Amino acid sequence: MLFRSLRRRAWFGALTFAAFNALWTTLSFHLYAAPFHYSNGVIGLFGLFGVAGVIAANLAGHSADRQRTHLATVVSAVLTGASFLILYLGRNSFVAIALGIIILDAGMQGMHITNQSIVYALLPESRSRINSAYMVCCFIGASVGSFAAGQLYAACGWAGDCWLGGGIGLGLLVPALIWRSPVTV
Repeated sequence: MLFRSLRRRAWFGALTFAAFNALWTTLSFHLYAAPFHYSNGVIGLFGLFGVAGVIAANLAGHSADRQRTHLATVVSAVLTGASFLILYLGRNSFVAIALGIIILDAGMQGMHITNQSIVYALLPESRSRINSAYMVCCFIGASVGSFAAGQLYAACGWAGDCWLGGGIGLGLLVPALIWRSPVTV
């Protein structure tokens, strides 16, 4: 049970970080090109939209405290996939891109906090080892997401990146609907 929960949460973590990096790897290229032609300074300011994730992290923490981790997982997966749909449909809109960033960050933070609340409860006396295993998977996911986004952006542009993120969102949602991870062993 312990390793199954850790594997599942590592899967969610890896995919969540892959989606997050898929956006941030190529966003500057998209915003530098037409129709935006933004400068590096303006592009950097888009990171401020991610502050909304603080609210999602707080809500996910409350959900975990109330044993509602399955709901938090499903909602976070939906937000992740929906963000890329918004980013795709609003690819030429400042407002849509800002909204997509806010929603992606909310989904990412919600999933990450939910994952941590579950894996930390698995074996409290081994939190650092469990966290190491979980975070290695997250960083591998982030690296793969960044690499894939770069390749797809080079081949298909912004649409390729959004399709990648949407696919990752589905890869989160399907198991989120199926798996129910217990908070304790």
